[in-house]
Amino acid sequence: MAAGVAYVVFLLPVVLSFIFGGVVLGDVLQEPDRELQFYPSSTSHDTSMQILGLESRHQIAEPVIIEVLVLDDDFDCGDLYITVRDDSGIVLTQRGFFDQCLGEENLLPVDDKFSEMIEIPGRYEIMVELFDRSGRDSLVASETFAVS
Repeated sequence: MAAGVAYVVFLLPVVLSFIFGGVVLGDVLQEPDRELQFYPSSTSHDTSMQILGLESRHQIAEPVIIEVLVLDDDFDCGDLYITVRDDSGIVLTQRGFFDQCLGEENLLPVDDKFSEMIEIPGRYEIMVELFDRSGRDSLVASETFAVS
């Protein structure tokens, strides 16, 4: 008797909420011009930001050192994230540089540097994301390189 009451009180609302949520989401996505956006709509992969100093080929004992040139005048301060992934998408390293404010040269990171040693030969992608202080707008740039 107590087990039946527990199913009705605890399990049934969870199951019904998943069903209801799925129906609502499916209905919303059927409307014209609706889509799921996992990244903010203002994220851009254009020429608003460039990765400087990245060679197309690095040696195993050679550090990968980059700087980021920001060409978008709308960004003045924000958080910079630099991520290195291998060709299968596994993240090897990620560094965050917080409260970065652009100077006269528009180079980031300020008063710091990104330098990582990659010790496994292969192809890699380096992705740079710059989020403004509000966290709503961002710029994204990425490039690939090889380590041998």
